[in-house]
Amino acid sequence: MSKGLRGSVFLRILLLSMALSTYAGYTQQSSLPLIQQYDFLSQKFHQSNSFSSEELWIMLQASYLIGDFQESKQFISQLSKYPSYKHQAQRIQLYIAIQEKDKNLPKLIQQAQRNPLLSQNTALTVSNAPQWLQSHQHISHAPLPDWDRIKDNHTALLAKRDTQPRWSPSRVIIERQLVNLFSQQRDIIALHELLPSLTLTKDKTAVQFNIAQLTVQQEERYHQLESVAQQNFRDYRIKANIELLFMHLEMGRTDQIQVIQNRLNSDRINKKDMHYQLTVALLYYTEGEYNKALAMLSQLIRHDAFHKLPRSIQTYLHELQAFSSLKTNQLSVAQGIYQQLLNDLPIHASTEIASILLQPPTSWDPKRLAQLQEITIDSKNQQILHLARIYHAYTTADINNMKHLLQTISVENEYQDIFHTLYALLYQYQNHFLLSANHFQKASKFTNQEQTQAQALLLSAQNYLQINQISTAHTQIRTLLEINDDYKEYIDIQFLLAQILLEQHQRKEALEILEQCYFLIQQSQKLRKDKSLLDEPSTKEVFLLYYRAYYEISPVKASEILLEMKKKYAHIVREIFLEYANILFNQGLYIDAINHFQQYIQSHPTVSVIEKSAIAYQIALAYELAENIPQAKLHYIHYLETYPQAPHHLSAVRRLVRLYSSKERANILSQRPRWMTSSTELLLFLAQQPVNLATITLSKDQLHWLEQVDTSILEQTEVITLLRLLAYAYARNTQFEKSLHFWYLVLEQSISKEEHWEARKARSHIFEHQDNLPKAVQEWIILASTIKAWPEEAYKAYLEAYQLCVKYHIYPQADIIYNRIREEFAEFID
Repeated sequence: MSKGLRGSVFLRILLLSMALSTYAGYTQQSSLPLIQQYDFLSQKFHQSNSFSSEELWIMLQASYLIGDFQESKQFISQLSKYPSYKHQAQRIQLYIAIQEKDKNLPKLIQQAQRNPLLSQNTALTVSNAPQWLQSHQHISHAPLPDWDRIKDNHTALLAKRDTQPRWSPSRVIIERQLVNLFSQQRDIIALHELLPSLTLTKDKTAVQFNIAQLTVQQEERYHQLESVAQQNFRDYRIKANIELLFMHLEMGRTDQIQVIQNRLNSDRINKKDMHYQLTVALLYYTEGEYNKALAMLSQLIRHDAFHKLPRSIQTYLHELQAFSSLKTNQLSVAQGIYQQLLNDLPIHASTEIASILLQPPTSWDPKRLAQLQEITIDSKNQQILHLARIYHAYTTADINNMKHLLQTISVENEYQDIFHTLYALLYQYQNHFLLSANHFQKASKFTNQEQTQAQALLLSAQNYLQINQISTAHTQIRTLLEINDDYKEYIDIQFLLAQILLEQHQRKEALEILEQCYFLIQQSQKLRKDKSLLDEPSTKEVFLLYYRAYYEISPVKASEILLEMKKKYAHIVREIFLEYANILFNQGLYIDAINHFQQYIQSHPTVSVIEKSAIAYQIALAYELAENIPQAKLHYIHYLETYPQAPHHLSAVRRLVRLYSSKERANILSQRPRWMTSSTELLLFLAQQPVNLATITLSKDQLHWLEQVDTSILEQTEVITLLRLLAYAYARNTQFEKSLHFWYLVLEQSISKEEHWEARKARSHIFEHQDNLPKAVQEWIILASTIKAWPEEAYKAYLEAYQLCVKYHIYPQADIIYNRIREEFAEFID
């Protein structure tokens, strides 16, 4: 059980702010914030499909920034028709596909290679796409770094929201999370309080719809749904009208079916939609066209989404099907339907529940479990079924559904141990080890079974150990041993206790316990039977911890232990060398780590070239981190010479280049040692360049060489250096159009305000040299807009534009710029 609980996938909300903000600065004509424009346009979108390409681009950017990928995809398909936005839309399509692990990702990556907006980026593959996305968007951390901590805490979310700008994407994301939390908690009061302050009109409509769904009083709920049905947003109008349809059916208002169908038609609902077909079937029935009603009802009941209808509506439609069969003289069909309805009565539920729960959880049908839960009257049976659905969701890794089901159940004390165990499993799956440990501890207090209580405490201790709460983990083990002292002989408990004692630096005590584990794990499975509470540790895990305990006391004695192990377990000893080498490396004990890496290579003559190259790289890195620079250089060179095709080749080159002085780099470039490749030469050449590239002169051969290089091997800073070099070189050669082009590429690639200043300044001087004064001035104005987050720098850019206008007597533009400076940057004027 415990091993299966160790794997985890933490579901994060990706809050990406990406490079779209740069493009928005150039394409938006409105001065309103992007999200505010989106709010206005989204209302228009649900009333009319006539959108300009600029409006679609705004909608795409905003929907992506607030994480509404489904809506983004609509705009991507529409923007693909416009050449001016096609490539930008494809870029966002690629971002979304990477995050959603889309099955079409390989195809989109191939398409991206032809996208001019991505031409200077690192070559993409499916495997490196997530890392590429992070580096391409120039984000070192998420906009809300404490999101995982606060996302389930409405108080923290409300406080965080108040710190966000009025029309920011992060504010919208926080608000939507608050809506989700309050809706899941069925907290109508909180939703009412939140409603007026929501940023997006669409979200206000969504909350109105949620409140209506949660409202118990029928008349009040009816009026709320009617209000939503008149709103600007088509999707919510349709949802509200469907809910109204169900209410009319429950209240017997069949005269309103036609009204609802007319509304759905006016909203251009798909005629194949199940709910629309439901109105058609009902109208056939009320009009006495039983054959048509029967055909439509049969089609509806076979529909994949039929089970999602309210249980009362499902029963009602079955009854209509049975009655229509009677009216068309299909007596046996009607009898079968009525019999099925009788079979679904609560009297038969308990037997079926018992038969289902006797089967393996993966074979359970969650739809049937939900149906039984709806039709059973007994509250205990309802809770058992709900808990069974939660556990089935866990066994099938449907974590979102598991979380939703946990949040919608209230259990009696009799089932509190199961309830807390399920919550613990959820949090453990998500790597929330503290919450998981707390719930396992609670489960141990609610159960009356000794073994279950001990298992819960053991799992709780394991999770506390994961987050380094050593003393708390030790307390759990002591509590466990108080239940039954015999548990101290169980190997999984011994192993965990030894880990805890080692962390508390009680090495001798840990070693005494590990001696028992070491000899017990080597016994036959038959002799070890019933000697573990959950899952016993593997032989390798025990041997590794045993070796570690000895190594921390006496490395010499540890070596003797390894020789003893090697007699029967040579393959495990090899793995211990490698795993402990990595442990030592991560602890900063680099020289010890190097020794273990070398022993691993010596003890494993058949190790693959790929693995050997990786270890050679890690040894060089260890020397570097240990500040033994001469050895680091030697080992990096050995790595480059021996493994020229290895995955870390370019990383090794970069690290080696940084270790060399400028003089050493110049010597290497002139001597061209045998480990130098074209890629190595390029990285050395770029590293050799000074910060100020304006004074560098390139030969004709160098210029030709740099034009031909494969920029996919370069990191972002290296690409920028290369582009700047080329831009300056072409300017000195009076090839101004090429220089302008490369400065434009710098602007596209860089997020540094200093580099934007350098590029805009250079472009302005070229335009000035060409007597293209409007463009020369425009470069400074664009720069000021780009760096407006830094008011003093923006002021200086406007001042450059003003002085250029004055120099060439460009009026009235000089006056316009000066007035803007006075209005916006008065504090910087002497």
